[in-house]
Amino acid sequence: DKRVQFDFDIAFTNGGGLKGQGFRLDIPGDDISDAELADLLARDLRRLMALKEQQGVTISAVLPTLNEAATVGDIVRRARVELMEKVPFLDELLVIDSDSEDDTRELAEAEGARVVRHSEVLARYGSYRGKGEALWKSLYETSGDLVVWSDTDISDWHPRFLYGTLGPLLVEPRIGYVK
Repeated sequence: DKRVQFDFDIAFTNGGGLKGQGFRLDIPGDDISDAELADLLARDLRRLMALKEQQGVTISAVLPTLNEAATVGDIVRRARVELMEKVPFLDELLVIDSDSEDDTRELAEAEGARVVRHSEVLARYGSYRGKGEALWKSLYETSGDLVVWSDTDISDWHPRFLYGTLGPLLVEPRIGYVK
């Protein structure tokens, strides 16, 4: 095996983004094609799926939104197809919306997510602006033993944003929180 390093650049629709340098991955041989890299990632997902089944846990994915019509449809579709239909990794896919003024809710629902407005969840406690409000209220709406959140303003979103976050929780029982 050979350890390779590469850089990445993820652009968000809001103009922000993430850049990484020196991301490391162990590969067989001296070089790796895109197809071989995809196979490595699939092997990791199969390993996580086996751990999930062995531990008997359920997983809820939550996508908090606020005016994300430009990206939410693709993200919900990819999460549903890749992590629910092709591989039954996710047991629940929830979009918790912060009263978007665009078509965010309709697009997410059309792609197969259950959609709720955070202002309508536990309304007796009031409703406040902000992502934190959506996150804590999503715990009331989900049923999974493990809950994973992913931003929805990412133009080049990948399912590993969900399963990569869950990996440490499934691999190492002593870990209780991953950010």
